[in-house]
Amino acid sequence: FGSACASTSAWAADAGPSASCGRIGFEPQTDDVAVNIRARGTSCRRARSIVRAVYNGNREPFGYRCRSRLHDEGVLSFRHWVCTKNLARVTWDKY
Repeated sequence: FGSACASTSAWAADAGPSASCGRIGFEPQTDDVAVNIRARGTSCRRARSIVRAVYNGNREPFGYRCRSRLHDEGVLSFRHWVCTKNLARVTWDKY
């Protein structure tokens, strides 16, 4: 009665405080961009380095394990990325 359930899956919202680390445009004048970059338990500098490394094909940068899920709903599809290392977590959306 009156209690709410929360998902604890890897795709759920961050449980602790996280920093907003902006966006990275990979190719000028295109939609080739990583947005909503967030870091928890690490710096934005490290988070942005992880995003660049994954973009360049490294799925385990700096000891992080990275995985993604495709969201293809409507006109603009994107991949939601999650990279974890111990309690640290970096997330972003890649268009």
